[in-house]
Amino acid sequence: MFIKMIMVQSLNGIVNQKDRKKWNSKEDFDYLKSEIEKSDSLIISRETFILNKKLYESKPCLILNKHFEKIEGYLIYSFYSKENITNFIKKNKYKRTLLLGGPTINTFLLNDGLIDEISLTIEPVVFNGKKNIFDNENIKDKKFFTIKEIKRINQNSFLTVYAKK
Repeated sequence: MFIKMIMVQSLNGIVNQKDRKKWNSKEDFDYLKSEIEKSDSLIISRETFILNKKLYESKPCLILNKHFEKIEGYLIYSFYSKENITNFIKKNKYKRTLLLGGPTINTFLLNDGLIDEISLTIEPVVFNGKKNIFDNENIKDKKFFTIKEIKRINQNSFLTVYAKK
């Protein structure tokens, strides 16, 4: 079982805008698509899934949401539990799962030690927003990662891949 979290953030550490306008680079989006191709399954927030359903619908998705809601053909949990995540992955024998969550979901998996790798693209933009990669106030303990790779994906943006220590 291997879970890789993928996120993109602004220079000031924000992961999304209220108005939902596209702000990440083409190269970051291409990287996301290539990582989806290489994966067996996705763990994704409902909000992220709805925004770009066509991108994700080719893979089995475990959609996490604060409230129960049915999306035809998809497994949705209205609460988080480590057991739901591990059962989804182990029962289906998925070897490589992508985590495409928001701060709350990312923090749940981080606290439970389920994130093996983090890919983080930094885009050269600053904007107003509140959401960071994690819900910093709810991180239980320090978690250490090592740099696995750093690469420039275009003239102004770079990607860093961190592995769990």
